[in-house]
Amino acid sequence: MKLGRLKFVALVSGCILLVVLIIALIRKDQGLDKKISDNKYNIVEKELLKIEPISGKKASEIKTEYDITNKTFIVYLEDVKNLFREEQVDYGSPMVASINYEKNKNKVKVNVKLKEYCTYSSEIKDNVLYVHFEEINNKEEKLIIIDPGHGGYDVGAENGMIYEKDINLSIANYVCDILVKQGYIPILTRNEDVFVSVEDRADFVNNTMPKLFISIHCNDNADSSAEGTEVLYNIKDTESEYNSKWLSEIMLDNIISSTGTRKRDLLVGNSIHIVRSSKVPVALLELGFMSNEGDLALLNSNQGQKRFAQGIADGIIEAMTEMENKNE
Repeated sequence: MKLGRLKFVALVSGCILLVVLIIALIRKDQGLDKKISDNKYNIVEKELLKIEPISGKKASEIKTEYDITNKTFIVYLEDVKNLFREEQVDYGSPMVASINYEKNKNKVKVNVKLKEYCTYSSEIKDNVLYVHFEEINNKEEKLIIIDPGHGGYDVGAENGMIYEKDINLSIANYVCDILVKQGYIPILTRNEDVFVSVEDRADFVNNTMPKLFISIHCNDNADSSAEGTEVLYNIKDTESEYNSKWLSEIMLDNIISSTGTRKRDLLVGNSIHIVRSSKVPVALLELGFMSNEGDLALLNSNQGQKRFAQGIADGIIEAMTEMENKNE
């Protein structure tokens, strides 16, 4: 009797083991062990980057961000109920170094670390978001440093609870997005709300030696009627025709064209450390007056910031194109 029971238990155990093995083989065959899933998204490995929304989520609603300063492409996933594995994954692309996941309550931040400075393009096909990375060639000829003024406890100009440091950073990020898609490498002196000294900013520029250096600021005045955009330049930069004043003129014209703000003067900015210390063409942009109602409305709105960013990017591209054509 005991022997019969032992045979029965062995038979049942064998069947269970067989079922487990079959399920494992099916998962492997279907690639399910290579997929991280939750209730709304499937992130499929061994693609450049493929994000497939499910359960009614639209691919066009997925938020992405490219932090080129840190060579990181970021995907934000919301309404996530199941845990993601925090691991590094190689997608097989030579541009992707690693991928890791950060979960915060019901959201997941996917960090795609890249090996090189890349430009990227994205497309939506059959409700799937595909992101393709391409290495930027001739990097030293494409490098631009963007300086969002102030940061951390140094808020800059302010109007109520509206701080210059936040406007500067937001516009700088928009500028970077535009330039990356045009094949340039815009590097930020800060990409978050932290204090960076003017000495450290200047040292970073002079050690990196980009083609151009653009510092983004907002203005302020006790007279609330003061308005418009002005640009400061390094008067001692005279070694080349492609100097600080040349760059500042281009930047001012393009910003005015994009935003319609009042055109103010070009100003000598050598009293400012980052201007007089720069070893490359520099333009310090005073985009508008936070003390002026009309300027502030433009500076503090998403659409206004995008218009400023477009003008800044257009100016940079015009200047870079002139230099590139001269060197051909």
